[in-house]
Amino acid sequence: MQRLGFMNRVLLVFISLLVSRYALAQDYVADADKLAAIIQQLPSYKDQIKGDQKRLFDAQIQQVKRDIMKAKDPYSRFYALSQLILPLRDNHLYFSQAPPVDITVPSLKDTAFMNRYRGSVWFKQALSSKLNIDSISKALSATPADSVEGIYHYGDALSMALYRTTKRDSLVGVITDSKIKTWQPGQIAMVLKEYQPKRFKAYTLHVLQKTWGLLLNEKLMHGMLTESHWKKFKNQSDFVNIKSTEPLFKFKNIGPGINYLRLGSFATSNKSLANSTDFYNTIKDSLTAPTLIVDLRNNGGGGFKSSGKFLKLLEAYIRKGRIYALINNRTFSNAEQFAIKLSQLKNVTLLGEPTNGTLTYGNNTGVTETLPSGEFKLYITDMRDDGNYLPFEGVGVKPNTLLSAQSDWILQTIQLINKK
Repeated sequence: MQRLGFMNRVLLVFISLLVSRYALAQDYVADADKLAAIIQQLPSYKDQIKGDQKRLFDAQIQQVKRDIMKAKDPYSRFYALSQLILPLRDNHLYFSQAPPVDITVPSLKDTAFMNRYRGSVWFKQALSSKLNIDSISKALSATPADSVEGIYHYGDALSMALYRTTKRDSLVGVITDSKIKTWQPGQIAMVLKEYQPKRFKAYTLHVLQKTWGLLLNEKLMHGMLTESHWKKFKNQSDFVNIKSTEPLFKFKNIGPGINYLRLGSFATSNKSLANSTDFYNTIKDSLTAPTLIVDLRNNGGGGFKSSGKFLKLLEAYIRKGRIYALINNRTFSNAEQFAIKLSQLKNVTLLGEPTNGTLTYGNNTGVTETLPSGEFKLYITDMRDDGNYLPFEGVGVKPNTLLSAQSDWILQTIQLINKK
């Protein structure tokens, strides 16, 4: 009888665990339903998912529900749910995991906090590679500079080995060295799905919070993963980007007959609008040289509420002068739209490299939707494609002339101007 009582207790515990796990799985099924409902209200879904694509999307919902019932860890759940987002060409969307533990820079120095964190389920359930770190690091150190595979660095804090798996479209990034106590060698930091050469759907862990996020537009350019900011070469000279310490707006004369105008942001907060308006008022009568360099590099976008006045100013200028506009992969959103409108004017030449390719849809309200489990959230888009920008989504605006990443872009532009 005593043996029977023990077996009954074991059975009850087992049944309880099964019921608990089933209830949890049902929460994630509810996540799938909610995420599908949110996506179906997006302008990008309504524009793009029709006919057969809609039937495929409906079938995908059911597949995601089946997959998520079998998922055993946060990444598997995140990956399953993300399949509902992948059919959309909408790079403003950002799907991510909500952090169960808020990690701040000061908390990294808090020994008691870090001991609790490293002993937590959250830390212990991190995906880890079974490969020998030393062996893979040695093998990857000899890869060509332009190869996707190799050793990458996040400043001086982290190093990562990125290697291709047996699935040729998949790469995995494994931490090889860490100065941050929330990480340890062997933990997986990212999974890349290559859909075009050196272009990826990237599943990456936030460096500080260690939460999964989906980057729809990751690329390898100039030895750097552009959206997650992992670099192959720590101290490589960067002639493509403008330093973050530079002012957002600048005007100056840089040579005989050449004016330079930097437009570094089209943000539309009250403070940003006031700053851009003040700058506009100081330079609106200063565009007097026959040639103008307009620098749109690293302009994160905003809206025509800010950029419109500059567009009208340049439309007036072009009647008497010539514009050379600089664009790069960090030219985003409304700045990309601005570049398109500029390129449609006479006497305008775009120089540099293709823009980011995140410009068709946007978010007026900054809304993020949290799914029922509380574990995942989606930064949504609510703006329509009002300028036929979809052909540029994920592709970017291409320059008329490519510039080399090996020397200063302003000097290259001046040389091209002088040749003409």
